[in-house]
Amino acid sequence: MHPLSLIPRKYLILLLLWPFFSTTTAAQEGDRFVRIGVEGGLASPETWVALRTENGSLWIGSKQGLQEWEGGQVRTTFNESNSLLANPWVYSLLQTDEGILVAVLDGHPLRLDPTTRSLAAIPVDPACDPIPVELGRPRSLDRVVPGEVWVTTSRAGVISIRDGRLCPVPFASVEESEVATNPTRLVRTPDGAVYMGTRGAGLIRFKWEDGQLSGLESVPGVSLDVNDLVYDPAGYLWLGTSGMGVQRLDLASGEIARLKTLTFDGTGMADTVVWNLLLADGELWIGNQKGLYVFLQQTGRLVEYRHRPGDDSSLCNDDVGKLHADAFGMLWAATDNGVCGVSRTRYGYTIREYRVAPLTAIAPASENGTLWSATTEGIQKLALDGDLKRSEPIPQPSQGRPREPTAMLEQDGAVTMGTAQHGLFRIPRDRPIEKLSLAGAFPTDFSVMDLAAWQGAIAVSTVGEGIGIVRDLSVESFAAGANMLELLAHSSGQLYARPGTGGLTEARSDSSEWDLVGPWATDTLAGAFFTTNDLTEARGGEIFAATDGGVLRWDPESETSSLFDTNQGLPPGGQIAVEADHLGRIWALSSSAASRFDPLRPEMGWRTIRPDPRDGAGQFIQKQLIRVGDRMVAARENGLWSFDPDLEIPPAPEPEITLVASGGTLQGSRLELRRGAYEFEANITLADLGGLEHLRIWTQLHGDDDLPREYRQSMVSQVFRDIPPRREPYRLEIRTLAGNGQTGRFLYDVVVRRPLIQTLWFQLLAGGLILGTVGGSILTRTQRRRREALEIQTALAESREDERKTLQRHIHDGPLQALYTFRHLAEMLHEDGSEETLEEIQKRTDSTIEELRRICANLRPSGLLTTPLERTFRAYCQDFQLDHEDIQVQTDLEAVGMMEEPVAVTAYRVLQSALGNVARHSAASAVDVALRRVGNALEVSVYDNGRGFDSSTSLVALARNRHFGLLGMHEWAKRAGGTLQVLSSRGSGTRLTLTIPVVTD
Repeated sequence: MHPLSLIPRKYLILLLLWPFFSTTTAAQEGDRFVRIGVEGGLASPETWVALRTENGSLWIGSKQGLQEWEGGQVRTTFNESNSLLANPWVYSLLQTDEGILVAVLDGHPLRLDPTTRSLAAIPVDPACDPIPVELGRPRSLDRVVPGEVWVTTSRAGVISIRDGRLCPVPFASVEESEVATNPTRLVRTPDGAVYMGTRGAGLIRFKWEDGQLSGLESVPGVSLDVNDLVYDPAGYLWLGTSGMGVQRLDLASGEIARLKTLTFDGTGMADTVVWNLLLADGELWIGNQKGLYVFLQQTGRLVEYRHRPGDDSSLCNDDVGKLHADAFGMLWAATDNGVCGVSRTRYGYTIREYRVAPLTAIAPASENGTLWSATTEGIQKLALDGDLKRSEPIPQPSQGRPREPTAMLEQDGAVTMGTAQHGLFRIPRDRPIEKLSLAGAFPTDFSVMDLAAWQGAIAVSTVGEGIGIVRDLSVESFAAGANMLELLAHSSGQLYARPGTGGLTEARSDSSEWDLVGPWATDTLAGAFFTTNDLTEARGGEIFAATDGGVLRWDPESETSSLFDTNQGLPPGGQIAVEADHLGRIWALSSSAASRFDPLRPEMGWRTIRPDPRDGAGQFIQKQLIRVGDRMVAARENGLWSFDPDLEIPPAPEPEITLVASGGTLQGSRLELRRGAYEFEANITLADLGGLEHLRIWTQLHGDDDLPREYRQSMVSQVFRDIPPRREPYRLEIRTLAGNGQTGRFLYDVVVRRPLIQTLWFQLLAGGLILGTVGGSILTRTQRRRREALEIQTALAESREDERKTLQRHIHDGPLQALYTFRHLAEMLHEDGSEETLEEIQKRTDSTIEELRRICANLRPSGLLTTPLERTFRAYCQDFQLDHEDIQVQTDLEAVGMMEEPVAVTAYRVLQSALGNVARHSAASAVDVALRRVGNALEVSVYDNGRGFDSSTSLVALARNRHFGLLGMHEWAKRAGGTLQVLSSRGSGTRLTLTIPVVTD
């Protein structure tokens, strides 16, 4: 064995490893893309900030308040109904030991307790200078000084939160405080300098000394509008600006560089207004007005994040604002169209075309049981038993980036190696590494993405330079197709290529353009499966593709395809490499596991093994899975992992599932809830074989849940609440994924029924009873009304009979007696002819005439239809006053003119009857009579101050008690199409109002 190995011995993990399952509990979300909008419960699509706590809750600030999102739904909402959120625009959030700080528009910061879900105000320190009530727009919450959080505001400068109180951050001079009136972000570097981004004053540098900011110094060359700052431990300060995009400040030299000058190919962003920056794992995430970008500093690549290529509806590209990296591997972006959560590792559009790390590429060697491996320092030929066969250093340039191997291919005893930026190199059998010069085809330095042996030559895919076919150290032919990331030389002679935009292509016959093939050429392929990461050919010519959605199998001959994901046992998240073993089985590699699939036994699905997580060799590298003899070898960031593909993968035990419902019954796979119960609990226990990060449990109540709920834990207790009752059973689906890739699918019927009182047959029965009861009641009421109507008509008839008797009595006692007297006086006059007898006859005649006139007037005034009605009323009231001197009569008679006969007769009869009642029953000392025209109606009102009576008495009661006066008045009013209103109570007098419609000419 060679004494010097370029790879440390401890990292050469070339052992037969049986599956070892981790017990770590860190949650991973690398397989998820989340989009939260108004359809998911957000109060407003215009969001400003998103922050995820350690318990998994996501707090979202928008222009409509603060909301908590968890488990696929909004659980807590704070809006203007809360007195502390009079202005509900929430701009910034920051997790602290005491809770979450909440910065709102034009208000003082608040503190949220995520446990109790309560908001509290932060008081102002009375020992500090006053703070305005309205602070304007709070742009950031920054930890600048230990024990304090600084708030940048658009109206009040910088406010400090320390010891639970608010206090202005002091400046050494008024001039310095005036410059910092519109700060956006604060960053403190290790040398103690405080950098402040501003709107209008660019980037300012301060010193923090003696508890105050001093020594103001403007940094030249920076955009005047700085929206965000990020400190890079490599000695840089990244700036997000309006107008100049992203700028980088070298803190040592002061040099300013724009992002497009830092990318390896000069790529820039579609918009230069950058709102927010986030540095995570060496990657700079950028949110601007047009979308979400990531700058990979190791490779110099700038990539626009896309969930699905070409599908703008699925992008997080609507004015991306604040960015947040949680503890679960997810990045959250607040946008003008909701909140998007994406994996920072592998999901959606290919963010890492390749991963540059200490170990960058591997390839099979022609000698049995050996392989080639490459690092940034050199290449090695290794045996599976750990013996180092050969080691060659890579000559490095005198300046610039080191040469980073990306692909290797052994052919005829010599190894061809491609690099990230420095073209092709060749390692002859017995000579050191030498650089290949392919003049006329490629420039001196170019980026190589992949190498493939094709028709006795080497196909070379590049970035921006197309695909070249190299034979005998010269370029034989050249094909278009810039940024092809991988090549596959198929046994049919066809050369396939994987472009950077996703999918799989083949060259046209003229080699000028490349066309998508198979399922990649359709519009039905899910976005995650469109993003292809690695390719291999299986026995029979089928092509297997490792994608961000799982594994895709395509047969070019039959044009058939199939998809594999977690439903078939693959680990959650994308697959980064795929290769066939010596028996034709397919192995797929994720970032931390290898999964096996036997095309001859597809019912077995995929079975998964994992390396020992304690060896420290890091995650697997994209495309770096190869077959070496009868073993498989995968490249990891700091080592190699060799395993036996024939090993037996033990099955996982079945999960324990119990369904519990109060009063419900479970028979087999059918759960019946008691009537009127709308909830049940599902308890699921899955054996923890591979660590919580490798387990998955999904539950979905079809018919109630739109999407399945995902759990990353071995024990789940889920309560399904408020389930609407229905005739058909719900279908509860429970899916499990064990650490070894074994899947389970369990189905239950859940019967949710209405309470007995809400069932159709009960309602029909109850409806029949109610209908019978109501019908009987209606019949009884109708009969009663008929009897009452008969009583009223009988009473009215009796009233008319009484009137006739009264008239008869008046005629009998008055005029008739007078006539008898006339006859007697006439006989006396005949006998004696005295003057006295003649005078008596004349007197008696006049009296009789007057009596008859009065009787006739009571029956019907002679001028009722020819005299204005107010005169008739006034005359009758005057006569009433003469007859009843103890009752004072007051009149208010409006000139209404002459009326039609029904109106005039009704009004007069009601006045007669009303005054008659006053005289006979009320014992009143005064009565008021009013007559007026109200719109198209005539109104007669009679009010007395008498003893009153119970006016709620019905017409039937009036008839039974022989109160014919009121009964007659109601009848008169009814005949004339009017209404009679009687208001009275005992001791309070009586008011009678008659309203009759009047026809207008």
